[in-house]
Amino acid sequence: MRKVFRITLGVILVLIGLIGGLIPIFQGWMFGIPGLIILSEYFPPVKRLVDWGQAKWDAQKAKMSAKMGAKGGAKVHQNAHSTASKTPPPPPPSAAQS
Repeated sequence: MRKVFRITLGVILVLIGLIGGLIPIFQGWMFGIPGLIILSEYFPPVKRLVDWGQAKWDAQKAKMSAKMGAKGGAKVHQNAHSTASKTPPPPPPSAAQS
Protein backbone atom coordinates (compact mmCIF):
# COMPACT_ATOMS: atom_id res chain seq x y z
CA MET A 1 0.00 0.00 0.00
CA ARG A 2 2.85 2.39 0.82
CA LYS A 3 4.45 1.68 -2.56
CA VAL A 4 1.22 2.61 -4.36
CA PHE A 5 0.96 5.82 -2.33
CA ARG A 6 4.54 6.86 -3.10
CA ILE A 7 4.19 6.14 -6.82
CA THR A 8 0.92 8.09 -6.92
CA LEU A 9 2.53 10.99 -5.07
CA GLY A 10 5.47 10.96 -7.47
CA VAL A 11 3.20 11.00 -10.52
CA ILE A 12 1.11 13.84 -9.07
CA LEU A 13 4.22 15.89 -8.31
CA VAL A 14 5.60 15.35 -11.82
CA LEU A 15 2.25 16.37 -13.34
CA ILE A 16 2.15 19.50 -11.18
CA GLY A 17 5.71 20.20 -12.28
CA LEU A 18 4.78 19.86 -15.94
CA ILE A 19 1.79 22.17 -15.52
CA GLY A 20 3.98 24.58 -13.59
CA GLY A 21 6.43 24.66 -16.47
CA LEU A 22 3.69 26.05 -18.69
CA ILE A 23 2.48 28.72 -16.27
CA PRO A 24 4.97 31.61 -16.08
CA ILE A 25 4.36 32.54 -12.43
CA PHE A 26 4.46 28.98 -11.11
CA GLN A 27 7.78 27.23 -10.43
CA GLY A 28 7.17 23.72 -11.73
CA TRP A 29 10.66 22.37 -11.06
CA MET A 30 9.99 22.60 -7.31
CA PHE A 31 7.42 19.84 -7.72
CA GLY A 32 8.82 17.97 -10.72
CA ILE A 33 12.26 17.18 -9.31
CA PRO A 34 10.99 15.69 -6.01
CA GLY A 35 8.43 13.71 -8.02
CA LEU A 36 11.17 12.29 -10.23
CA ILE A 37 13.30 11.44 -7.20
CA ILE A 38 10.39 9.54 -5.63
CA LEU A 39 9.65 7.70 -8.88
CA SER A 40 13.33 6.84 -9.39
CA GLU A 41 13.08 4.38 -6.50
CA TYR A 42 10.62 2.27 -8.51
CA PHE A 43 11.37 2.87 -12.21
CA PRO A 44 14.88 2.25 -13.64
CA PRO A 45 14.53 4.70 -16.59
CA VAL A 46 13.63 7.49 -14.17
CA LYS A 47 16.56 6.44 -11.97
CA ARG A 48 18.91 6.81 -14.96
CA LEU A 49 17.45 10.26 -15.66
CA VAL A 50 17.93 11.36 -12.06
CA ASP A 51 21.49 9.95 -11.99
CA TRP A 52 22.29 11.79 -15.24
CA GLY A 53 20.93 15.05 -13.79
CA GLN A 54 22.91 14.54 -10.58
CA ALA A 55 26.10 13.94 -12.55
CA LYS A 56 25.51 17.10 -14.62
CA TRP A 57 24.83 19.09 -11.45
CA ASP A 58 27.99 17.81 -9.76
CA ALA A 59 30.09 18.57 -12.86
CA GLN A 60 28.71 22.11 -13.09
CA LYS A 61 29.25 22.67 -9.37
CA ALA A 62 32.87 21.48 -9.63
CA LYS A 63 33.42 23.66 -12.70
CA MET A 64 32.10 26.74 -10.91
CA SER A 65 34.11 25.94 -7.80
CA ALA A 66 37.29 25.63 -9.85
CA LYS A 67 36.47 28.84 -11.71
CA MET A 68 35.94 30.74 -8.46
CA GLY A 69 39.18 29.33 -7.04
CA ALA A 70 41.11 30.34 -10.17
CA LYS A 71 39.79 33.89 -10.00
CA GLY A 72 41.18 34.39 -6.53
CA GLY A 73 38.46 33.42 -4.11
CA ALA A 74 41.00 33.86 -1.29
CA LYS A 75 41.74 37.36 -2.55
CA VAL A 76 38.07 38.31 -2.27
CA HIS A 77 38.02 36.87 1.23
CA GLN A 78 41.15 38.82 2.14
CA ASN A 79 39.63 42.06 0.83
CA ALA A 80 36.56 41.50 2.95
CA HIS A 81 38.76 41.44 6.04
CA SER A 82 40.72 44.52 5.05
CA THR A 83 37.55 46.60 4.68
CA ALA A 84 36.38 45.52 8.12
CA SER A 85 39.53 46.94 9.72
CA LYS A 86 38.89 50.45 8.41
CA THR A 87 37.37 53.01 10.73
CA PRO A 88 33.59 53.20 10.54
CA PRO A 89 31.97 56.27 9.01
CA PRO A 90 30.89 59.03 11.42
CA PRO A 91 27.32 58.83 12.70
CA PRO A 92 24.74 61.07 11.04
CA PRO A 93 24.00 64.36 12.77
CA SER A 94 21.18 64.17 15.25
CA ALA A 95 18.08 66.36 15.11
CA ALA A 96 18.96 67.96 18.49
CA GLN A 97 22.04 69.71 17.01
CA SER A 98 20.05 71.65 14.41
